[in-house]
Amino acid sequence: MTPQDFGKHMEKAIEPSEKFTTDCPTRTSPLYDRLLKQGAVMDAAHGWERPNYFARKDSGPLPLSNSDKADWFATVGEECRRVSAAVGLLDLTGFAKFELRGREASDFLFTLGTNTPMRIDGRIGLLHALTPDGGVASEFTVSRLHENLHYLNSAAAAEQHDYELLCARASRFEVAVVNRTNELGILSVMGPNSRNLLALLTDADLSNEAFPWLTIREITLARRPVRALRVSYVGELGWELHTWPWASCLLFTRRSLPHASNRPLPPSGRMRQTRCGWRRAIALGGWI
Repeated sequence: MTPQDFGKHMEKAIEPSEKFTTDCPTRTSPLYDRLLKQGAVMDAAHGWERPNYFARKDSGPLPLSNSDKADWFATVGEECRRVSAAVGLLDLTGFAKFELRGREASDFLFTLGTNTPMRIDGRIGLLHALTPDGGVASEFTVSRLHENLHYLNSAAAAEQHDYELLCARASRFEVAVVNRTNELGILSVMGPNSRNLLALLTDADLSNEAFPWLTIREITLARRPVRALRVSYVGELGWELHTWPWASCLLFTRRSLPHASNRPLPPSGRMRQTRCGWRRAIALGGWI
């Protein structure tokens, strides 16, 4: 516990989304410096610096507020409208990333919790790991690459918790749990124009027929290998691009994406994602 943490525990209340500044930044994505230059106002989860929203150049960072209409209301509203009408980019690198490798990987998933794991390669499903009493211990997005390799994502704040949970429960199976959180970057490209934008960077077929909702494909994007997940948490067309090495996400934003759209691609923050999700009645878990 840092001195600042101790002081906060002694206060009567903490502002919603208030960020502690002691020992920050601790964990950053390759895009961190670039996002700061574009006006990113950061918060943190499990040490990861993540863009909350992007302040307008004429305003600077805006204080978070408990008022009915917070100080960042107009700025986040602009980000929501941009993504709903065109396309936006969000750095999600902080999300936890695990791989299950081994001949009993599929068998292990059937014991982990609720929802039947995907039986078809390339499909994505949601799985809730349960407590002994039937409560929810954690939530994973599970992508089946093939029978012996599954790719799991969960919240940044739950990384250590989820890694220990997976290791403990996998001990009875011939399966290895690999934490790849610090190896892969994640870029979310969402909005009605997202397919048109990505199509300029890849020869992969991104149509609904070839790349339907809740599927994963390993494709080449701007000459770099990418795990592309057809998922969206904002109620619009979109993909998550899971890149390795993780510095590839910097190349996409610095070279490929701005040139592909003939103008800089406006970034957006987590507050935009949660507000768009609320508008579309998409439930978000408490670990986000």
